[in-house]
Amino acid sequence: KLTPALIGLADLGLLNRSYQDHNDFNYQTADVSAGAAYQHNLSQFIGKLTYQNMWLDSQNYREAIGLLGQYQYALSDLAQIAVYGQLNQLRYDQLSARDADRLTFGLAYSTVLDARWTPAFYASLYGGNENTKDANADAFSQDFTGLRSGGALQLADKLKLNLSASAEKRKFQANFPLYNQAREETQYDLTL
Repeated sequence: KLTPALIGLADLGLLNRSYQDHNDFNYQTADVSAGAAYQHNLSQFIGKLTYQNMWLDSQNYREAIGLLGQYQYALSDLAQIAVYGQLNQLRYDQLSARDADRLTFGLAYSTVLDARWTPAFYASLYGGNENTKDANADAFSQDFTGLRSGGALQLADKLKLNLSASAEKRKFQANFPLYNQAREETQYDLTL
């Protein structure tokens, strides 16, 4: 806490994903962010600067520099809603034609129930676009929408069960060069 209403924020995240038989797809990310949260009555305003570096097969692959803004409103002591926006610049080390700006807007809800195991739930609906800087790479420009939801149960003092599910639909803005057709894809993730 910097003042009774102002909180300084800092995050660091490291991820390593390795594949046993296909090492060239191994990747790592390092995420760093810093910002502040300002509390006023039932409202909270959050702003953050973000940075991510990604390595693929032990080589620099991509950097993402961004700005996040979020407004949260407490519906009660145990529930809140939020609206947020994020702007990222994606810069690729070896594929500079894929350099892009990504804009995301979303709406989120979260709650904790005053019950056994302290169940917590959240859901978020979001959308946006990613536009390449090089018009010749428009096959990688996309519009996207997504839904994330999940929850947690505190089963014991040192044991928590987390479940999350997400779906994101992407529609690309130009025909993909390999098969000269419009490309659409949907990604599903489930984490337990």
